Amino acid sequence: MYETNPPKACDPLAVSSATSIRKEMGQSGTDGLSEMQRKICDIIEWRRQITREEILKLLAIKPEELESQIAILRHCELIRAFKGDGKVYLTKW
Repeated sequence: MYETNPPKACDPLAVSSATSIRKEMGQSGTDGLSEMQRKICDIIEWRRQITREEILKLLAIKPEELESQIAILRHCELIRAFKGDGKVYLTKW
């Protein structure tokens, strides 16, 4: 399913669903995340703001994999993106 319909970062229904489910399950922060998702969150926490390209270099993963993980983390309202200096940065929510 992810190959034919990958998660998209800007999906209000997915955000509502993810935050609702996490709340019902008593999850907060990195509770319930995959190892890769936790690594991404840890890197963002450590760097405070970072570009996708920098994360790709640190984790040596494919861009498609990173985009999928970023979308999930954004749906959970754990990270967000913003523009600055002509670049898009990721930071904690």
